[in-house]
Amino acid sequence: EQVDVLDAEQDQILASFSGQQIFDRLQVGGGGPAVNSLSSAQFGVMYLHLAFAGSDTVPFRLKHRIRASLDAAPPEFAVSLGGVIDVQLEPVAVLGPPLRGQRYIAADGCCESTRHIRALLPLNGSQWLAQRYAIDWEQLDEQNRIFVGDAADVNSYHIYGDEVFAVADATVAFAIDGYPDQIPGALPSSIDVADADGNHIILSLGRGLYALYAHLQPGSVAVNTGDKVKRGQLIGRVGNSGNTSEPHLHLHVMDAPSGLVANGVPYVFDTFQITGIDLAGTEDFDNAALTGVPVAVTPIDPPTQHSNELPMDLTVVDWLNE
Repeated sequence: EQVDVLDAEQDQILASFSGQQIFDRLQVGGGGPAVNSLSSAQFGVMYLHLAFAGSDTVPFRLKHRIRASLDAAPPEFAVSLGGVIDVQLEPVAVLGPPLRGQRYIAADGCCESTRHIRALLPLNGSQWLAQRYAIDWEQLDEQNRIFVGDAADVNSYHIYGDEVFAVADATVAFAIDGYPDQIPGALPSSIDVADADGNHIILSLGRGLYALYAHLQPGSVAVNTGDKVKRGQLIGRVGNSGNTSEPHLHLHVMDAPSGLVANGVPYVFDTFQITGIDLAGTEDFDNAALTGVPVAVTPIDPPTQHSNELPMDLTVVDWLNE
């Protein structure tokens, strides 16, 4: 019925969710459509994001209060107070540009898109959310199109074959090549979870943090496991290998050297500018990716300059590394 998020030290409500707000954010564990109720033996995950005016306003500890209707349970069980959790205050990874050039759009990014943020996977006996802060980078042309020509040809896509760069001085924790490109237009009908990232590279950034570059072009992986790389070094090219429906660069940072058996952690890019945003949302972007019509980009003129930030969902980014 209602979920409250509280500052545990001040016992102050920071956010409250009910009705449709819960339905939009609650999913049964293991995937499936949004729900507002759970059956016996089910568990659910409610995906919440809170915005604060600045880092000095972020509480040190949080707790949750849940009010629910429970069949065949006495009234005193209708309210549950969750355990207190500490807010993680460790410095986030500051990354350089993974790509070079203009008109890259941050697809399925933070925070209300669902494909990455809600990709909770039951693997090896635990639940993992490696893609929590992942972005699928695609590129637009001057008419805001993702591809021109045959939608089933990877070469029709503007981002295909673009150079991919190391985002930091790092050690290659894992690198694999040899997967073919998929035919664009739909996700593969059958693919093993171990092959989902296709040709990919995992960089060890230090402090237990790792960066994943997935779906790279066959034959383009330019590093080997154990290599040392420098920020800005060419390490591969954008492709369409693995579990992917069109060429793009999937990038995220996680807490273990696995693209899936890990938990995603936040990160920022040190410098970029934003030139537009698709305010029409994921449905508009998906239609453009499927049909080739222009993405409905609202221009931002003049472009806004950003430092040590993460681009939000469907913003259009220029990398300042020409």
